[in-house]
Amino acid sequence: MKTSELKDLALDWAVTAIENPDALKYGVEDWRSRRRHDVKDGEFLFRWSSSWAQGGPIIEREELTLSCHWQRPHAIKVLVDEKRVVQGNGPTPLIAAMRCYVASKLGDTIDLPEELK
Repeated sequence: MKTSELKDLALDWAVTAIENPDALKYGVEDWRSRRRHDVKDGEFLFRWSSSWAQGGPIIEREELTLSCHWQRPHAIKVLVDEKRVVQGNGPTPLIAAMRCYVASKLGDTIDLPEELK
């Protein structure tokens, strides 16, 4: 699937694959269950694309630039060492940023488990 089209569970799964791959070792159903029940500081875990408390630190750490282009949120990451620019768009700044993050780490397309397609 194109990283530019990731959303909802699929986007959060892709970010989890980068941030906490051990959380995926027992499969999608186990991860979904943990996503519904695991709470830290009053927030459900693995909500990277909808929780600023979880996605915000990634934006800061990865030095993503957020902007709005034609009323659509946009995120940009410049990878100086590889001399390339990675971009992400989305309906919200957080979704745009998480798409950009996934693209910068995993590429423009990723393989998703069947349950998330």
